[in-house]
Amino acid sequence: MILVDGGPTAPAVLYKGTDMISDADTTTVPGSWTMVPLRYNGTGAASTVTVDDTKEGYVEFIALSSYTGVEKLTSDQCKEMAEGGSTTLADGTNVTAADAPNAVMGAVEVVKYTDNLPIFSYKATAFKDTTTAVQTSFPATGTDTPLFNDTVDGGIAALNEALNKTALYAMYDIRSGLGASTDLLVIFPTKKETAAADPATFNQMYTENFETTDNVTDLSKHCVVVKYDVYDDAEDTIQQELDFSPYTVQTNSLCYEVNYIPVGNVAAPILDSSLTAENVQTGSFNFGWLKVYFHNQLEGAMPVIGYELQVWADGALSHMLEMSYDLPEAAATP
Repeated sequence: MILVDGGPTAPAVLYKGTDMISDADTTTVPGSWTMVPLRYNGTGAASTVTVDDTKEGYVEFIALSSYTGVEKLTSDQCKEMAEGGSTTLADGTNVTAADAPNAVMGAVEVVKYTDNLPIFSYKATAFKDTTTAVQTSFPATGTDTPLFNDTVDGGIAALNEALNKTALYAMYDIRSGLGASTDLLVIFPTKKETAAADPATFNQMYTENFETTDNVTDLSKHCVVVKYDVYDDAEDTIQQELDFSPYTVQTNSLCYEVNYIPVGNVAAPILDSSLTAENVQTGSFNFGWLKVYFHNQLEGAMPVIGYELQVWADGALSHMLEMSYDLPEAAATP
């Protein structure tokens, strides 16, 4: 599947088909569709979803069922199995769905069409058994968004625990002679679900030390404090470099589910984004590593995924890596 920007006044469009993938009838993207514009407030989605919101973010896939028979299902049969729990094979046999396996294989590639076509690839993050609630079928056109239900075993609390980290780490290289740039992606993928299923925990995560409201419907008003420790390749810190006291560690407020952070004092983002946060300041350092850590009422633990984007030669060479991390003490104990 390929997600393409639809232009300045139109939503992004999801494509599949023989012109995009080798198998037009692949069961991994069931149904007979070839393109679907993503929904926004002008098409019946939530009033807060704008056209721009369809162009950057992340995707969640929830596996509903599986089929382990010998006969290969068509796309329409696969869709019927997922939504209704059963389907009829070509010979008239009715077969029922089984539980989806706790397995996933997938990767995402972000392609920038300018600057020598840098490609940023990353693997999917998979979680199992986050809820035992019965999943409701949602039509392909999408009339609602399923939320994790914390009133059953698992749910949002279990998912947050599995995602919890207290710090993220990344290398950075912003040497001008190499045409190098580094950006960070810090994603809080359960922010919306936590606000709906567990408001008390949500307020502990996102409201500490920030101007906000008690109304969780405007999620951008709820932020989390992040701080940065910056080192060069000789383990020198900005505190040592500036050589005056007191030194205040740089802080930032990350208020979106997806936060895009350029590294460097005046660095321009590698990718265009309306969600760009303040730059991480590096002083005169142009090569080294940094730590991103969180401050909230839960001892700094946040359900978070981080990625480091890097380019050299003004985009001719590129990579995207998941950031290393610290786990909360309880989670880190064998």
